[in-house]
Amino acid sequence: RVFPYSQVFIVPSITHNLPSSFIWVYCWLRVVMSSISQGIHLCLSIRGRTLGTVSHLRPRHARVRQPNKRTIFTTPVVASTPMPAQKHRLFRSANPTIILGSKSSIRRELLGELGELHGFSYSVKTADIDEKAIRLEKSEDLVLALAHAKALAIRDKLRDDEPLNSGASPTLLITCDQVVDHRGKILEKPETREEARENLLSYSTAPARTVASIVCTNLDTGYTCEGVDCSEVFFHQIPDAILEKLLEDEITYQVAGGLCIEHPLVAPLIKSLVGSMDSVQGFPKELVKRLLVEAYNSAP
Repeated sequence: RVFPYSQVFIVPSITHNLPSSFIWVYCWLRVVMSSISQGIHLCLSIRGRTLGTVSHLRPRHARVRQPNKRTIFTTPVVASTPMPAQKHRLFRSANPTIILGSKSSIRRELLGELGELHGFSYSVKTADIDEKAIRLEKSEDLVLALAHAKALAIRDKLRDDEPLNSGASPTLLITCDQVVDHRGKILEKPETREEARENLLSYSTAPARTVASIVCTNLDTGYTCEGVDCSEVFFHQIPDAILEKLLEDEITYQVAGGLCIEHPLVAPLIKSLVGSMDSVQGFPKELVKRLLVEAYNSAP
């Protein structure tokens, strides 16, 4: 390597009084030190380019690692309109004519959900019977008796108003009823503010047991099937402010025991639920589906 002459011959001015032999030793030391310094600098710069700038250059024999074949690659999920649920037929052939014998808006909503899922529609008829005229001690017996009475009343109405369907698909009638069984006492729709207050306050002392009945009648064959579904709801203490708001709400007087579990003020007060939400709402959907299929398949 050729070094600049300045590095060899330029000597600090303090050496002009020294003998010439010392001057030449000093100059050669400068040359050696400069060579070592530049050599180290050159090595470091080459190593830096190898690790950084030229690291993308691979030898031709270098093996490129392939991704694991078991790795699942996913793409970002783009928000879009939700796909409708796939419909699963509930009946083996043509859908029956389904009649719901209930005034309850929540039962209509739940049956509508089943209709959307299984591809059937329904109409509504009301029985308008005197439920207080039917009294039984056991809650399960009472709700079944009330549901059968409603079915009988609606069937008589249909005979008077219009002839029953005599086509290929049967006509199925769904009737239902519900009470709250609290410590052996049957609670129905509260008629007064004081009754509603007493019911709501009692739920924090013992669980509210809901008893719902479903009766399904094939109006073509006369076949009737029934079922009862029960759930238990455990509550925290109801604050006075929330209690007063519930007593002002008319929905409290339209449900058994004043227990409207889907109410936004009631939901935070629930400790636990043993059973299903739709059963507490008075329309257990799994039971309804089973009874509909059973009534549909009944022999004439």
